[in-house]
Amino acid sequence: MEDKFANIKVVNFFKSNKRQAQLILPFLDAGFNVTWAKNIYTYGSEFSFIIIKAIDNKQGIFSFEYEVLLVYSKYKKLEPRTFQAINRFMTTRPARGRVESLTYFIISEDNNAESWVQSYLLEQKEEKIAIPISAEKLINKDKWAIINAVKKHYLMFDRFKFTLPLQTDTYFFGRNSELKDMLESCNKCENIGLFGLRKTGKTSLLLKIKRSMEISSDHLVAYIDAQDTRYRLKRWNQLLMQLCKMFSEQTKQYSFVEEEASESFYKIFENIIDSTSKKITLIFDEIEWISPETCKDKHWDEEFVNFWQTIRVFQTNKRKLNIVIAGVNPSMVERDNFFGFQNPLFGIVNPIFLTCFSESEVRDMVLKIGKIMGIKFSNDALSFLYEQYGGHPLLTRLACSFSTNIAKYKGKNYPINISKSDMLQESSLRDRELTFYPKHIVSELEKFYPDEYSLLEELAIGRYNEFIQQIKDPRKGRHLIKYGIIENINSPYVTIKVVQDYVARENAIREGRNTPFSVVDIKERENFLKLRIETIIDDLRYLERQIKSVNKPLLFGPNSFPEADKLLRIVAPKDINTFISSITILHRIFVESIEVYGRSINKDKYFWIDIKENYKYLHKALHRIKIYRIDCQHLEIMTSVTKQLEAFLQEDIGDDRNNTDKYWILFQRSLDELFRAIQTETANISK
Repeated sequence: MEDKFANIKVVNFFKSNKRQAQLILPFLDAGFNVTWAKNIYTYGSEFSFIIIKAIDNKQGIFSFEYEVLLVYSKYKKLEPRTFQAINRFMTTRPARGRVESLTYFIISEDNNAESWVQSYLLEQKEEKIAIPISAEKLINKDKWAIINAVKKHYLMFDRFKFTLPLQTDTYFFGRNSELKDMLESCNKCENIGLFGLRKTGKTSLLLKIKRSMEISSDHLVAYIDAQDTRYRLKRWNQLLMQLCKMFSEQTKQYSFVEEEASESFYKIFENIIDSTSKKITLIFDEIEWISPETCKDKHWDEEFVNFWQTIRVFQTNKRKLNIVIAGVNPSMVERDNFFGFQNPLFGIVNPIFLTCFSESEVRDMVLKIGKIMGIKFSNDALSFLYEQYGGHPLLTRLACSFSTNIAKYKGKNYPINISKSDMLQESSLRDRELTFYPKHIVSELEKFYPDEYSLLEELAIGRYNEFIQQIKDPRKGRHLIKYGIIENINSPYVTIKVVQDYVARENAIREGRNTPFSVVDIKERENFLKLRIETIIDDLRYLERQIKSVNKPLLFGPNSFPEADKLLRIVAPKDINTFISSITILHRIFVESIEVYGRSINKDKYFWIDIKENYKYLHKALHRIKIYRIDCQHLEIMTSVTKQLEAFLQEDIGDDRNNTDKYWILFQRSLDELFRAIQTETANISK
């Protein structure tokens, strides 16, 4: 047995602790070695802290990437302080940075340990995952006692399904840049405004900032949730008094009638700063609730002036106080007046817009949470998640939660692997389950900025030219850009696909359409066709020149695509026959010419490999043309082609397969997506 122990200290530990030596045997049988062990007295109790390491490729079974903490409690009853002791140990050496940060084993002499821990973790949803095992169940047992405990407890909690703000650091991911910038601003006593769409993690970030500053010895901080009736129902002077009570027990000695409230606030906060030499940060979340025009309690339409003037004047004379305000609507820092009253916050708050996660942040979050649940998402599944949900933290986690539960219902064995194919199969059902959230995300945008919401609609329903023409005006669409809901103004797209689908669907319902995208009126189709094809020809040739300038794989070879004149003779499809004629021309000129060039350089799969890897947006647009041409020509269709055909049809006309205008819609969508892909690839090369 001693060959399973890393050093003589570990050997001596188990020689001196016979009970622990008995209890460690099933772990050794399961393929773990012991690398460190020590009894530590903390929180008024003594616990055995043991660090174990999975060997012989067992990490795949247990999903452990690092060493794992094993804690033994000799007491007959588990208590919350046990978890406090464990959390403290995991933040210190030797555990910090060495053991799994989100999970551990706990062995207890409490015979009800398993049920107690389950109940505790259901209440404390942000707690690390504890795998509890009653000591009684380990005596004279083998590795299956450990494996079964992992399956029963480690894999049972859905840690993707967090819908409330995070109160601890356990499941806080990303936002390192924003956190660093905001903490630096608070240390400099600079005012900050944090704005973003619903459910992007603003409150979780504010609470993280609060926790970080509370650790500091030179900072005091208060968090005010302005939607809380304890705050928003108060008049301006009463709220000032409430702020003072958060820091000083002497507040009751001062008068806060309207005429004296500001002076009392000055004196109390000045005394706090002078007596403690500390800086003070006031964090106001959900700022809309105490802001003019957006407040529910109308006294704030006027009283915002007195409240914020008091704080601004104090800051002018005492530079150790700063504010952080957060919400969806940034008007409190963007407008110079409301109802004729000067806005005291105008010009003194630095706005920060919280956009969605980057792709790397999405991967980090999904992989780490998935690991503690025994779930592994493939690389293509992770890319799909980012493309579909745009890095929106809540939507991404809920999508992962749904896919995980579907896999469980299907009886997949742990560890469960989820691929892009798995996620595509359940897309319709999953997004139906998430329908409420896209509406919630953009509802405030529609309410506060209806003109910008209309712009978002233009883009969502495929009216790219109209959107681009309007967005050239710098006064239009700026919040769409700052929120990160659209990107790449030269070739714009909605970053969150489910939001795009929701907006397009709502627009279609309002306008009485059966298709998600706007359809060109029959009287305008010939003009549209002429202009769209001319633009595609010009822009594609420009893209070819850009490609040559950066030495990327050529599209059509040293010469451009052939027979451009035939493109200009295409007529607007009215039926299956005219559609076949038109889509065949597009296919021959744009797809076949790429394949011909590929064969000329001995690359039979040039379209499927080189073009797809280097120009994924253009490849998808050309793939759509290829699939529609195969279908209408009644060529032999493989299963993979059938699936892709169904995906394109669902994207372009939804469930309205018998639409009498079907063939024009499919052709318009083919041109629209080709046009959009060319713009995107051009913009990508220019980055």
